[in-house]
Amino acid sequence: MTPALAPNTGAIQVNIVDGTRQAFPAGRDSLLRILDGRRRQIVAPWVTGPSIRVTGLPFHDNPDDNYTVFVHSKGYNDGALYPVALRDRATVEASVMLIPGDGEFHFRNW
Repeated sequence: MTPALAPNTGAIQVNIVDGTRQAFPAGRDSLLRILDGRRRQIVAPWVTGPSIRVTGLPFHDNPDDNYTVFVHSKGYNDGALYPVALRDRATVEASVMLIPGDGEFHFRNW
């Protein structure tokens, strides 16, 4: 059970996946940056694992609620998602894909 969110706040459930759309390794550290609609940084924690819930994000009921989510992890290209439309006293999901820095295309043989 999750605690109730304070009025005029919302939460974002950030799911990090790799280039094969599989969950990111559980022990991998990532820098998570969340900016509001005015491009002001709200949080920037180092996190571990593929699924992170960020709570207490300010809800304004205007375009400032279009958040941007950035994820950086060593050995991977940065990933970002915009807009993530925050809702009052609710949790929205955002899935961000990180591609390996030395990644290649893999096609089936014809």
